[in-house]
Amino acid sequence: MKRHKKIVGRETKNSGRSQPSVPPALLKESIGPKSTKWLFISGVIASVAIAGFWGVKSFLRSGEKTQINKPLPILIEQPEPSTVPSQLTQEQEVAALKKEEIELAEQLMREFPDSEVPLVLMGNVHRKHGNSAEAVKCWEKALVQNPERPDAYNGMGWIAVEKGEYDKAIAFWRKALKINPQMPGVHNSIAQALMALGKYKEIIEEAEEELKISPKSDLSYFLLGQGYLKQKEYDKAKKHYETAIELQPNNMNAYYGLFTACSRLKLQDKAREYMATFKELKAKDRKVLMDRNKAFDDLVTIRKGVAGTYKDAEQLYLKKG
Repeated sequence: MKRHKKIVGRETKNSGRSQPSVPPALLKESIGPKSTKWLFISGVIASVAIAGFWGVKSFLRSGEKTQINKPLPILIEQPEPSTVPSQLTQEQEVAALKKEEIELAEQLMREFPDSEVPLVLMGNVHRKHGNSAEAVKCWEKALVQNPERPDAYNGMGWIAVEKGEYDKAIAFWRKALKINPQMPGVHNSIAQALMALGKYKEIIEEAEEELKISPKSDLSYFLLGQGYLKQKEYDKAKKHYETAIELQPNNMNAYYGLFTACSRLKLQDKAREYMATFKELKAKDRKVLMDRNKAFDDLVTIRKGVAGTYKDAEQLYLKKG
């Protein structure tokens, strides 16, 4: 027995190869029911004998007391240790994640060539990665397939703002609102572009429309304050700045607006109080910028972005079944 067999854990091997198991039904047919019964009993006796032999042998080798009911260890073949890559720097991880996100968007475009959704996603990815020209190309192709994509117009509006093309940006956002009048944030985007163009009355109109969609928008109240301030309606400006701060206590710009409005209203004590708060918040903001680890911030941002792209991919797969 020693020459032909060896026991490893609970496996019986012969000449280095595991013996194939025979299905019980097949075994019963070949040797008959009585033989099966005696073969089973013989096997149990043999197993007990073998286990006893190895238990005694282990006891003699170790000199330790045998513990009753202690399960025997199952020996599992361990894989060869793999080479673990060295830890990536934050910049390298950002680059790897950007590449992964692009590859995901490309995969969606290959799998769903007749859908505009992957094109919109690819445009979003390019914009996040700073490739504005490529983003616009993707969105334009998406709009050819489906002109009813307000998100594509919204993205094109922000790229126009980055170029200083405020009228063009407003036109894109108007198209987005025509498709989806309840799209949040777009009225505020238009208001900010109007601010750059000096159209203060229209700022108020857009901010008020945004509040119908997003009643708790501190940005809308701040923009209302800006609009009324520029029209020299200081009481109204003060009221809206105060609401903006109630919604967002660290709204540094709203505190500066309050300082300005109170100065015009001859409320000097209040003006000094708001200016002190503004300076305090500005100092904190400056410290945050000085302490900022740009590489870490970029990594956090790209991780969130990639997660969002995977979520969008999931929705597309679910929609397409």
